Amino acid sequence: MTRALPVILAPLLAALIGLTGCANTEITLLSPAIEQAARRFSRAEAAPVPAFAAADRAGAPVMIAALDKTPDRAAAFLRQSVSQDGVSTWITLDGSQMMFRDGLLVGTRGLTGDVLAADAGESAALIRALGTGVATRIMTVIDGEDQARRLAFRCQIAPNRADLVDLGPIQVQTRTVVEDCRGNGMDFVNYYWLEPRSREIIQSGQWAGPSNGKISMRKALR
Repeated sequence: MTRALPVILAPLLAALIGLTGCANTEITLLSPAIEQAARRFSRAEAAPVPAFAAADRAGAPVMIAALDKTPDRAAAFLRQSVSQDGVSTWITLDGSQMMFRDGLLVGTRGLTGDVLAADAGESAALIRALGTGVATRIMTVIDGEDQARRLAFRCQIAPNRADLVDLGPIQVQTRTVVEDCRGNGMDFVNYYWLEPRSREIIQSGQWAGPSNGKISMRKALR
């Protein structure tokens, strides 16, 4: 039985997703809305790392994200790169990163208790197919003693209701999928909002290890 769907990113998102305009060519000058959002998540007060500024100048796709335990610190992540094997890396102002394959989180860098790697291929196949079934998910995380720990989860996946996701200038009709995972004495529930035709994940809430908990994230339009 799937759990009730959460409210993602709350009212703060409305003020951040209407991102407009292009960045200045100077490396320290970012699109104002992106800089404002990025600094809310960043622990750094210094100038943005060059990779973040370069991605902003290039008009890279934007994602707004927040740790569920600190929802008032929503931030902008910009897509930094996409590898040949399909892993996309997203970066924030201080160089913190999240990595995704097929829209599912497979790594973090620069957060507390990072996800070093994740194999969520079975989950991704069911989620993108809007299917129902059971998947095995493997994650390697940094634990509280700063040691790498390999975790295995058994996840029940099932489609849920239809929802409108507000991206500011447009609303996108989506279909939700719930991934309910248990193992290693832990449990967590991930939520995905997919555009039914393209199967693109527009919005999600994904677990990023026991230290970080869940990260809520949503595509944003420039």
